[in-house]
Amino acid sequence: MALIKCKNCGKEISDKATKCVHCGENFINNDNNNTNIKKDDIKNNIIFFLYFAIIIRIFFFIAAFIILLFGLLANHEIVFIASLAGCVGCVILGIIVSPFIKWMAYVLKNLYELNKKE
Repeated sequence: MALIKCKNCGKEISDKATKCVHCGENFINNDNNNTNIKKDDIKNNIIFFLYFAIIIRIFFFIAAFIILLFGLLANHEIVFIASLAGCVGCVILGIIVSPFIKWMAYVLKNLYELNKKE
């Protein structure tokens, strides 16, 4: 067990500690790099990922609409069929990608809850 300095108050604490006994600063100890993870940063990242998931989904639906509109305006059957396939692809991509982004937010939320308990 080694002693390290708290990044908040500068006093020596155990490298195994998850909270500074002097100032109360919470952090997660990483074996390779001692990094403070602030609760507000985790909250902001959760909100970012949830909004990002919504924005990505909206982007894919708008892209699908534009592709479909392009296909409708073109007076060629093959272009319309290709644009319809592209439209469906964009919608499916939006539906598939969005939950993974939300999953990242929930991982951060769980990390926040674990950090909060300590």
